[in-house]
Order: sequence, then structure tokens, then C-alpha cells
Amino acid sequence: MARGGNLPFSLLHREEPQQASRIGESTGLTAGSVTALLDRLEAGGYVTRTRPDHDRGSLQVQLTPAGRALGDSVINALLPTMDRIAEELGPDGCELVLATFAKINAALAELAADPQLHLG
Repeated sequence: MARGGNLPFSLLHREEPQQASRIGESTGLTAGSVTALLDRLEAGGYVTRTRPDHDRGSLQVQLTPAGRALGDSVINALLPTMDRIAEELGPDGCELVLATFAKINAALAELAADPQLHLG
């Protein structure tokens, strides 16, 4: 998949429907990259796209049952490993990892907001 290809899928798995424009904002992908990615996911039977009657300018994206099942299976496959890692790290280690990821996330958001970088 394209850069950030699994991010839109995980966004949808957490909260749907999702506006296609928000997927681009959340991932730093350009509108063209989001469209190409959604084309592939839709062709694979994992998402559907609809235009709401109240806002024909927006595009809503939702997981299909197959897309939801795929996301569930990935999460279920990862849970034992994540539990083991969390147990090995202990509470202090987990807090340190979460704090580090929060700092990385903030730095990435700042970079993504920089129009000179042309991310996506």
C-alpha cells in the first residue's frame, strides 16, 4: 500500500463513517493519494464510499463487513503480542513508551502542518 496505507484503515476501524477529507488530514496523504487508496480498498471489498444527502460535497467512507472482519482479525492477532510486551515493560515502561509516542505524534503533526514540506 501507499505511504500511510494502513492508517486510513485503522482510522475507519476506530471510528466510522469517516470523511475522505479527514483521512487525508489525519494521515498527511494528498487528496489524490487518498482517492487511489480508497479505490483499492473499495475494489477489494473493504470499504464503501457514499455522498450524504445533506452534504453532496463530502464523501463518507465506511468499512464493509469484510473490512471490519479483517480489522478485527488483525487486532486479535496482535493482542497476545501486545499483552506480552506490556507485561515485559511494566507500568513505568508503558508510561515511558506512551509519552514517547505522544512526543513523536506531536512532532509529526507539526511537520505535516508545514506547507513547505509537501507531504503525501
